[in-house]
Amino acid sequence: MVGAGRPASDLPLHAAGHHDTDGRSVLDRVISSYTPTIRALSHVRGRRHTGERAVRPRRLVVSMPHTPDAADLPGARDEAGLLPGATILTGSEATRDRVDAALHEATWAHFACHAQSRFDDPSSSFLLLHDHQDNPFDVRHLSTLRLPHAELAYLSACSTSQPGPQLIDEAVHISAAFQLAGFPHVIGTLWAIKDRAAPKMAQAIYTDLLHGPADDRDIAGVVHRAAHRMRQAYPRLPLMWAAHLHVGL
Repeated sequence: MVGAGRPASDLPLHAAGHHDTDGRSVLDRVISSYTPTIRALSHVRGRRHTGERAVRPRRLVVSMPHTPDAADLPGARDEAGLLPGATILTGSEATRDRVDAALHEATWAHFACHAQSRFDDPSSSFLLLHDHQDNPFDVRHLSTLRLPHAELAYLSACSTSQPGPQLIDEAVHISAAFQLAGFPHVIGTLWAIKDRAAPKMAQAIYTDLLHGPADDRDIAGVVHRAAHRMRQAYPRLPLMWAAHLHVGL
C-alpha cells in the first residue's frame, strides 16, 4: 500500500484493523509505504536510475543523549551502537556543520535525538543537534542539501513524518526534507515516541536490514516486519510500534 500526501497521525492506515485476531488488520495483509508528494517520489526514482552510488557503504550515527535545553534521552546512547563500523557524532561533536560534512559521505544515516515539529511553520521543523539554538538543522536547511551517496535515513525522533494541518494535498516535514536532499528511503515517525521504545524498534529494524541482500533492500518490508514483531510483543500498546513508517521508494 502506498499512501501519497499526508497519513493521518490519529489514524495511520498501516495500523488500521483488529489486532487481537490474526489476519484482520492492514499490518497482516500489506506492506505500507508513504510519499509526501508524487514529485518527491519521482525525484528519488529518477536519481536512483542515474547510477549515483558510493564507492563503499559509509554509515553515520548522530546520537544526542544530552542536548542543550532539552530533556535527556538515555535510549539515544543505546542506538549509537546498532550500526557496526559507523562514524558516531555525539554531544558537542554533533553540530550542524559537522553533520552536514558527514552526510555528504554517508550512505546510511541514523539520528537518535529530539525533534520539534512546527505546524504553524513546517519549514522551521528541526532535529535538535548540539548547536540547535544558533544553527537549526531544520527543513529549510535540509532542503538545500544535495547528498550524492544517500540511501537510507532513519530518524529515531518524535513526529518527524507528522504533517501540519495547513497543507491538505502534500506534507512538509523533516522526513520529506531528507528525501528531497537525496535519501530514497527514510524511516520516520508520526508522533512522539518513547525513549525506552525507540531502541527496541531500531534494533528490530537493523537486525533484519543488516542481514538482507547488499543491493535493493526491501526497506519498506523491513519496517513492516519490525512493526509486526513489536506488535506481537506489545499487542495492546500501538504507540510502541505504529508510529514508525517508511517514506520513499
